[in-house]
Amino acid sequence: MKIYGSEASPFVRRLRVLFFDNHEFIPTSVFELEDREVLKKKNPCMKIPFIESDEGVLFDSSLIWRHYNKKNHWADLDLSQEKYQQIINETNDSGVTLFLRKRMGEDPEQTSRFTMLQKERIELCLSHLDNNIHLADKLWNPLGLWLYCLLDWFDYREIYPFQKFESLKKFWKENQERAEIKATDPRANS
Repeated sequence: MKIYGSEASPFVRRLRVLFFDNHEFIPTSVFELEDREVLKKKNPCMKIPFIESDEGVLFDSSLIWRHYNKKNHWADLDLSQEKYQQIINETNDSGVTLFLRKRMGEDPEQTSRFTMLQKERIELCLSHLDNNIHLADKLWNPLGLWLYCLLDWFDYREIYPFQKFESLKKFWKENQERAEIKATDPRANS
């Protein structure tokens, strides 16, 4: 299996951790022209991550998780866990939006109404994740690793100060020494 994506992306890192010993990582940037040609040929959404395996190409980390969960008979998530996972995804999406707008110079001071709405959304989502940490703190697959990748990316890119949420901060610190986390840390390669 080949995983295409950037080393820093929290969505890509989810898969690199999930399939830690069972993949080849292909660094791919949505901003590089050569890589964009690869994206155009292999992935109609032109987003990362995507995987290429003997089954073809799959994209979106949640879709990939669901496919391999079903295929390998991993534990299904109950409704409360699926909702928690979706809140992680939504928080990530808002964080990526903030990061890209700042990176592209669209809101360098991060003071526009749209940016403030994204920050409000992140705050509410992080509060919910913190108050319901019991859904992720004993699991590593996928809720725990999804949550860790979100928090670590927020810290790495200085997206939002999640450390004020004590349960999230504790969870993040407790999982930093995992082998798969250390091996996929974007700080190690930047």
